[in-house]
Amino acid sequence: MRAITKLLQIVIWLALTVAGFHALAAKEPLYDGLGSYSRNITTKSAEAQRYFDQGLGFLHGFNHRAAIRGFQQAAELDPQCAMAHWGVALACGPHINSIAVPAAAAELAWKELELAQKNAGNASPVERALIGALAKRYANQQPEDRSGLNRAYADAMREVWKEYPKDPDVGALFAEAMMNLRPWDQWTPEGKPEPGTDEVLATLEAVGAKVESEASLRESSLHSRGGSIAESGTRERRGGPTSRFTAGPRSQRAYAIAQ
Repeated sequence: MRAITKLLQIVIWLALTVAGFHALAAKEPLYDGLGSYSRNITTKSAEAQRYFDQGLGFLHGFNHRAAIRGFQQAAELDPQCAMAHWGVALACGPHINSIAVPAAAAELAWKELELAQKNAGNASPVERALIGALAKRYANQQPEDRSGLNRAYADAMREVWKEYPKDPDVGALFAEAMMNLRPWDQWTPEGKPEPGTDEVLATLEAVGAKVESEASLRESSLHSRGGSIAESGTRERRGGPTSRFTAGPRSQRAYAIAQ
């Protein structure tokens, strides 16, 4: 009997050891080449902070799946970190290249949003404001037409931006939320700004006065002109100015920031 008990203990130990190795192997790696930008969040884990920054870097680079993995790893390291859960929910949402939100992504976003709200008591005021705004972006049962949710989120982010006008991340998030209301449609064929475009440009210029080389600003500013980093200075899309030489003074400033 003792031999059987001892054998069971060994088997259990081996199983737990193997499971531990698999868990370590499955851990999301930390990548180089994402820049040095960091947004300090409320967390007791330095490693969770690093994974949050990685998630944010991938999010700015429009790699939303990698962003989700980074934020999820941060949440595993610090389950009480509200901003890690906020990041997952944010990365599940619509963006300028894909406005549709699959059902699975919407469900994950709602789950993570609830966890962010649950842990918001320990978060900073601006973090609680961001979580509150993101709550406007999702519904427990996602409607077929998300336009109302997207508009509500943009309006909520406008208020957060008004409250925290010196926070460049808040400004970039607000500008993106506005651009998602008219994806790839910021300019008329005649080169006139569509409704909301002037507000996007003004916001990006204000952000650029604080940080002139952030990846999120570069990409968002170019997208607001109907182009991309690869296309910048080579062509115009939907009549929008994409060259510092052809744009007006205010657009030149925003384009210079994008460079």
